Amino acid sequence: MSEVSIVNVKPQLVLGMRKRGEYPSIGVMIPQMCQFAAQNGIQMIGPPTFICHEMSPEEAKKADKEKEIENARTKYLEEKAAEYDLQPVALGLFGGVYNFNKMGWFFRKSMSAVKPQLEAAGVPETEPGLYDTRDLDAIRGWAKDLAQKVND
Repeated sequence: MSEVSIVNVKPQLVLGMRKRGEYPSIGVMIPQMCQFAAQNGIQMIGPPTFICHEMSPEEAKKADKEKEIENARTKYLEEKAAEYDLQPVALGLFGGVYNFNKMGWFFRKSMSAVKPQLEAAGVPETEPGLYDTRDLDAIRGWAKDLAQKVND
């Protein structure tokens, strides 16, 4: 099946779902859609098809970034706390500062691939060799919430 052709079809009713999540959830969504169709007397005329796309490249990047952050939160905060049997009042993941000026030669050389990634992600170089990925407003908000929890 290496040939592609375009076929015009008559307008038809299309049943679909939209869900934000990981790709393995597709396997759950298709049976749910088929069950919905059966329960509502909708006759399906073809096999379920799933086309996955984001609204824009920016939205796709944002979704990837959000999942990446959630994975980091789970791996580096929640799992570590559980590993050491800790029950923290609050956890926060805020980014950090890359100061290439204070790195040793070998570490700076091995981290040189990170610079273009930071720049591509829109992280400004606040001064030569210094990239700050922290969200200071988010840190302040987290600290206020933490103070409230401790004082309650």
